[in-house]
Formats: sequence, C-alpha cells, structure tokens
Amino acid sequence: MDAVRTFRNTTYMLLGHVISALILFFANALVARHLGVEDYGTYSFAISFCYLFIAIGNLGMDQLLIREMAKYPKKAPSFLVASFYLKLFLSLISIGILLVSVYFMPLDMKTKYAILFFSANVLLVNWNFSFQSYFTSRLEMFFFFLSETFGKILYLILVLYLLKINAGLNSFVFIHVLMYFVQVIFYFIFLMKRKFPFSIDKSLCYTLLKGSLPFALLSLFSTLYARVDTLMLEFIKGSESVGYYSSAFTVANGLTIFATAISVSLYPVLSYYWKKDKRKFIFALNAGFKYLFVIGIFFFIFLSFLRNEIISIIYGESYLAASNTFALLLLVTFFIFIISIFDLAFIAAGREDFPVKVIAVSLLLKGIFNFIFITRLDYFGAALASVFTDLIMLVIYFINLRKLVKFSFDVRTYYSFFAVSIGCLWFFAPFNLIFSILFSLVSVAILLYAFKVFNEQEIGMIKNAIFKFFG
Repeated sequence: MDAVRTFRNTTYMLLGHVISALILFFANALVARHLGVEDYGTYSFAISFCYLFIAIGNLGMDQLLIREMAKYPKKAPSFLVASFYLKLFLSLISIGILLVSVYFMPLDMKTKYAILFFSANVLLVNWNFSFQSYFTSRLEMFFFFLSETFGKILYLILVLYLLKINAGLNSFVFIHVLMYFVQVIFYFIFLMKRKFPFSIDKSLCYTLLKGSLPFALLSLFSTLYARVDTLMLEFIKGSESVGYYSSAFTVANGLTIFATAISVSLYPVLSYYWKKDKRKFIFALNAGFKYLFVIGIFFFIFLSFLRNEIISIIYGESYLAASNTFALLLLVTFFIFIISIFDLAFIAAGREDFPVKVIAVSLLLKGIFNFIFITRLDYFGAALASVFTDLIMLVIYFINLRKLVKFSFDVRTYYSFFAVSIGCLWFFAPFNLIFSILFSLVSVAILLYAFKVFNEQEIGMIKNAIFKFFG
C-alpha cells in the first residue's frame, strides 16, 4: 500500500467531503432561515425518519463492499452490480414499509407529505453509497469528489432560486431528492467506459446478504442512534424543539466529515494490514487516532467559545437559544472522532459483532437518557444524553481495543495536551475571529511539538507524502 497514494486519495476524499459539506451546510442554513424554527423542525424530522428506512434498504452492505472489493479487486465490478440489484429490491420493500408506517402515525399532513417526498432518497442514497464504496476500494476518490461537489452546487443553485420565488417546504424537499438523483447519474457516466457484467451473480448476492448481516444490525442501530434524539424530540416536545436542536446538530455533526474522510481512507489500509502485517496495522491505527484526536479537540475547544456568534451568524438571532446545546454537541463530535477509528479497527479485523453489541447497548442507554433529560431540559437534554452515552461508548471501545491489539498511548501526554489547549484557546477566544483562529492554530502546532504527539518517523512520513503529492 503506497503511502503517497493513500495520502492523495485521502486529500480527494477530504476535499469532497469538506467542499460538499460546506455547500450543503450553507444551503441548509438558508433553508432554516427561510422556513423558520417550526418548519425547519418538520424538514429535519422528515429527513431523520427516512434515514431509518435507508438503513433497512442498505443492510450495512457498504462496509462489507469496501472490504471485499479491496481484498478481491478483480471481482469489484461484479460486487458493485450485485449490490445495485440487491439495493433496488431492498429499497422498494423499505419504501413500502415507510409508506404504511406514515399512514398510521399520528403526524400532521404537512409532516406526512414531507416524509413521502423524501422517501425517494431511500433508493437514491443507497445507490450513491454503492458507487462510493466501489471507488473507495479502488482508491479512486477523485470521482467521489466530482460527483459530490457537482450535486451540492446544483442543490445550492436551486435553493437560491426557491428563496427568490419564496417557495414552501415541499419544494425544498423535492430539490434535496433531486440532488441525490443527479449524483447517481454522474456515477453512471463515470463508469460507462468500464466493463461490468449486467447479469446477476446469485452467488455474490448470497455472499453479500450473508456477510452483511452483522453490518446490517450495525447500520440500523447506528442510524437510529444518530437520529433517536430528533425522533424523540418530535414526539415529546414538537417541531419547534426539533428545529432548535437540528440547527445545533447540523453544525456540530458537519465537522465529522474530517473523521469520515480520514477513517474511510484508512479502512482499506487497515483491512489489508490486518491480514498481512499486524505491526503496520497498529502503526496505521495509532496514526489515525492521533490525527483525529488533534483535529477533534481543536474543534471542540475553539468553537465552543464562539457558540453564540456561530449560531447567530449562520441561522440568525431567532436560533440563538440553541447555542449552549451546540457547545455540548461539539463535545459529542470530539468523541465521535475517536470512536470512528476504533469502530473501523474492529471491522477491519473481522470483528463486526463487537460494534453491533456496543451500539445496541448505547442505543438503549441513549433512549433512556433522552426520555429522562428531554422531558426536563427539552432539546438541551437531548444533547446531554448524547454526551453521557458517547462517553460510555468511548470507554468500552478503548478497553476492548487494547485486548484486540497492542494499542496504547501515553495518557498523561494527551491529558496535558487537552489541559494546556484549553488554557491557550481560552486566552485567544475573546479576540477578533480571524486573530483567534490564526493564533489558535499556532498554539496547537506548538503544543503538538512540545508534547511530542507525533514521533519523528510519522513526521517524516507526512513531510514526504506532502512533498511528493505537490511535487
């Protein structure tokens, strides 16, 4: 596995996620301002509800696809075609279940219509995931970058048009679906010149269905885990609370694109080294942990001090009540950064059963915490429930990861880094925004060097990869 190639594709993956997420974030901020807190809550609830059925139509197939196509590159086209047909079948069943569920649920007609429009994404998002898995396994993230970026740019243009004509809720739902449809078309265009078997390989379909069962439970539990706050808020408190919570959640959760890009790019590497060389597996795991720790801690500490300004600038004064919730969700984002790499380590090692058990227990705990805190603290309680649950999940992962491999780090170094970072960033936070960012970056760089978070070998590898990439 070429370090330069991995770095190059990580860059494309990161750019694709960052640029598309920034565009989507900006577009959704405009939508939130236009719709108002209550209608934006309806919009967010409809998306969260449909994502549960996206998970059913997916069956957790994508992580299995990446692993299998990375191991058997010659079979990658056949795996992609098999997943395409399987997801078509499963998504249609999932949409049917969704429609029946909505019919019997005690929701107002506005919310029901929004969910019905979003239901098309059950199929479109799942096809997008299959294409992304194919290009990720082949380390061809440039195509992912093109499709994601163009789709989000089109979405932004359509949002601006709808704002100009003062369109309603369902119009914004429609263009959200259209965005994913365009991305699917782009992926088809990229693959037109490649040879793919159009017939269904029944043995591969069976392999995918059988192998994806642990991933299916993980995918379903993970999706429900991420959305249970929104769903419970809707039924306990209503759309307005969902609107406030979603505004804070969207910003904090958007930062996880960095964790996703690094983790997904490392996944084929971890899968390969687990089978070939355990020492290199541990090295890659440690490097990923360090990168995600540093990025996550910076976002949490710095942005939490600017929570009022961030929420006000993005959504307007009417959403300012969500600023403290945003600060709590930034801490959750930091936990997610670390959990993401631990989660992939177990999957790369063929231990898909362990993340399923962890997320199942965490989902139960989160449901209990949400019920307790939401009834007393509204949407702030939903964020507090996430903090407690993610912290418990992080501890469970760390303890069990040390049993899987000889993964270790100097705890005192990271504690010291965390403490001194808070001090430095606390000092710079009251200053001008640009000034604070620049000096915060310098402070973190100095701390990284002073506490020797990265060793000489890792620093040398990063320098060589950067020089070769730009050279």
